[in-house]
Amino acid sequence: MPGTDLPLHNPVRVAESYAMLDNVLGAIGLLRGAPNEYLTLRDQPVESRDAFFEAVELAIAAMTEPEPFGWAGRYYRRRIISIWPQPLQKPHPRILLSGNSAASGRFAAEHRCDIGFSFMPRARCAGHEAERVVAQAHGRDGGARPA
Repeated sequence: MPGTDLPLHNPVRVAESYAMLDNVLGAIGLLRGAPNEYLTLRDQPVESRDAFFEAVELAIAAMTEPEPFGWAGRYYRRRIISIWPQPLQKPHPRILLSGNSAASGRFAAEHRCDIGFSFMPRARCAGHEAERVVAQAHGRDGGARPA
Protein backbone atom coordinates (compact mmCIF):
# COMPACT_ATOMS: atom_id res chain seq x y z
CA MET A 1 0.00 0.00 0.00
CA PRO A 2 1.42 3.43 -0.83
CA GLY A 3 1.66 5.95 1.96
CA THR A 4 3.14 9.22 3.13
CA ASP A 5 6.41 9.58 5.08
CA LEU A 6 4.50 11.40 7.78
CA PRO A 7 7.23 13.16 9.82
CA LEU A 8 8.56 14.69 6.61
CA HIS A 9 5.23 16.41 5.85
CA ASN A 10 2.61 18.48 7.65
CA PRO A 11 0.52 15.86 9.54
CA VAL A 12 -2.59 18.06 9.52
CA ARG A 13 -2.43 18.53 5.75
CA VAL A 14 -1.81 14.79 5.30
CA ALA A 15 -4.82 13.98 7.51
CA GLU A 16 -7.00 16.35 5.49
CA SER A 17 -5.83 14.87 2.20
CA TYR A 18 -6.48 11.33 3.40
CA ALA A 19 -9.87 12.30 4.80
CA MET A 20 -10.72 13.50 1.30
CA LEU A 21 -9.42 10.26 -0.21
CA ASP A 22 -11.41 8.28 2.35
CA ASN A 23 -14.47 9.38 0.47
CA VAL A 24 -13.10 7.23 -2.38
CA LEU A 25 -10.51 4.68 -1.12
CA GLY A 26 -10.91 3.23 2.36
CA ALA A 27 -7.36 2.82 3.76
CA ILE A 28 -4.29 5.00 4.22
CA GLY A 29 -0.58 4.49 4.83
CA LEU A 30 1.29 6.66 7.34
CA LEU A 31 4.94 5.72 7.11
CA ARG A 32 8.08 6.71 8.96
CA GLY A 33 10.43 6.99 6.00
CA ALA A 34 13.91 5.71 5.25
CA PRO A 35 17.22 7.07 6.59
CA ASN A 36 18.23 8.63 3.28
CA GLU A 37 15.01 10.69 3.26
CA TYR A 38 15.83 12.10 6.68
CA LEU A 39 19.36 12.94 5.68
CA THR A 40 17.92 14.88 2.74
CA LEU A 41 14.78 16.43 4.22
CA ARG A 42 15.11 16.72 8.02
CA ASP A 43 17.83 17.91 10.37
CA GLN A 44 17.61 15.20 13.03
CA PRO A 45 17.16 11.66 11.67
CA VAL A 46 17.80 10.28 15.17
CA GLU A 47 14.46 11.80 16.25
CA SER A 48 12.48 10.21 13.43
CA ARG A 49 10.67 7.65 15.59
CA ASP A 50 9.47 10.19 18.16
CA ALA A 51 8.49 12.62 15.40
CA PHE A 52 6.62 9.81 13.63
CA PHE A 53 4.73 8.78 16.77
CA GLU A 54 3.68 12.38 17.44
CA ALA A 55 2.74 12.96 13.80
CA VAL A 56 0.52 9.84 13.81
CA GLU A 57 -1.23 10.98 16.99
CA LEU A 58 -1.76 14.43 15.46
CA ALA A 59 -3.10 13.02 12.18
CA ILE A 60 -5.50 10.71 14.04
CA ALA A 61 -6.67 13.58 16.23
CA ALA A 62 -7.21 15.75 13.14
CA MET A 63 -9.40 13.04 11.61
CA THR A 64 -11.39 12.27 14.78
CA GLU A 65 -11.89 15.50 16.74
CA PRO A 66 -15.31 16.96 15.88
CA GLU A 67 -14.41 20.48 17.04
CA PRO A 68 -11.42 22.71 16.26
CA PHE A 69 -8.53 22.09 18.66
CA GLY A 70 -4.93 23.14 19.25
CA TRP A 71 -1.77 21.03 19.36
CA ALA A 72 1.40 21.86 21.28
CA GLY A 73 3.72 18.90 20.88
CA ARG A 74 7.47 18.57 20.72
CA TYR A 75 7.63 18.44 16.91
CA TYR A 76 4.35 20.01 15.80
CA ARG A 77 2.51 23.08 17.02
CA ARG A 78 -0.76 24.36 15.60
CA ARG A 79 -3.08 26.93 17.15
CA ILE A 80 -6.22 25.71 15.45
CA ILE A 81 -6.80 22.40 13.67
CA SER A 82 -10.02 21.59 11.86
CA ILE A 83 -9.96 19.55 8.68
CA TRP A 84 -12.56 19.40 5.94
CA PRO A 85 -13.98 17.09 4.87
CA GLN A 86 -14.12 14.71 7.80
CA PRO A 87 -13.44 11.06 6.94
CA LEU A 88 -16.48 8.94 6.11
CA GLN A 89 -15.21 5.97 8.13
CA LYS A 90 -15.49 6.36 11.87
CA PRO A 91 -13.48 6.92 13.86
CA HIS A 92 -11.12 7.20 10.85
CA PRO A 93 -10.07 5.21 7.77
CA ARG A 94 -8.03 2.05 8.25
CA ILE A 95 -4.47 3.18 8.92
CA LEU A 96 -1.39 1.18 8.02
CA LEU A 97 1.74 2.28 9.93
CA SER A 98 5.40 1.39 9.47
CA GLY A 99 6.04 -1.48 11.86
CA ASN A 100 9.46 -3.10 11.56
CA SER A 101 10.47 -2.64 15.22
CA ALA A 102 8.79 -3.91 18.38
CA ALA A 103 8.22 -0.30 19.52
CA SER A 104 6.45 0.53 16.25
CA GLY A 105 4.36 -2.63 16.47
CA ARG A 106 3.25 -1.78 20.01
CA PHE A 107 2.50 1.81 19.01
CA ALA A 108 0.38 0.65 16.05
CA ALA A 109 -1.64 -1.75 18.20
CA GLU A 110 -2.16 0.82 20.97
CA HIS A 111 -3.54 3.25 18.37
CA ARG A 112 -5.72 0.59 16.68
CA CYS A 113 -3.70 0.73 13.46
CA ASP A 114 -2.41 -2.05 11.24
CA ILE A 115 1.30 -2.42 10.49
CA GLY A 116 3.33 -2.79 7.34
CA PHE A 117 6.88 -3.98 6.91
CA SER A 118 9.54 -2.50 4.69
CA PHE A 119 12.68 -4.05 3.28
CA MET A 120 12.28 -7.39 5.10
CA PRO A 121 9.89 -10.32 5.39
CA ARG A 122 7.24 -10.38 8.14
CA ALA A 123 9.00 -13.20 10.00
CA ARG A 124 12.06 -10.97 10.62
CA CYS A 125 10.07 -7.94 11.83
CA ALA A 126 9.90 -7.54 15.59
CA GLY A 127 6.88 -5.29 15.08
CA HIS A 128 4.68 -8.18 13.93
CA GLU A 129 4.76 -10.10 17.21
CA ALA A 130 4.57 -6.94 19.35
CA GLU A 131 1.52 -5.71 17.43
CA ARG A 132 -0.20 -9.09 17.79
CA VAL A 133 0.43 -9.29 21.56
CA VAL A 134 -0.72 -5.73 22.28
CA ALA A 135 -3.76 -5.99 20.00
CA GLN A 136 -4.85 -9.19 21.74
CA ALA A 137 -4.38 -7.51 25.14
CA HIS A 138 -6.82 -4.84 23.92
CA GLY A 139 -9.34 -7.48 22.81
CA ARG A 140 -8.60 -7.41 19.07
CA ASP A 141 -7.39 -10.26 16.87
CA GLY A 142 -3.93 -8.76 16.21
CA GLY A 143 -1.51 -9.58 13.47
CA ALA A 144 -0.90 -7.75 10.23
CA ARG A 145 -3.64 -7.94 7.66
CA PRO A 146 -3.13 -7.63 3.92
CA ALA A 147 -3.13 -4.05 2.68
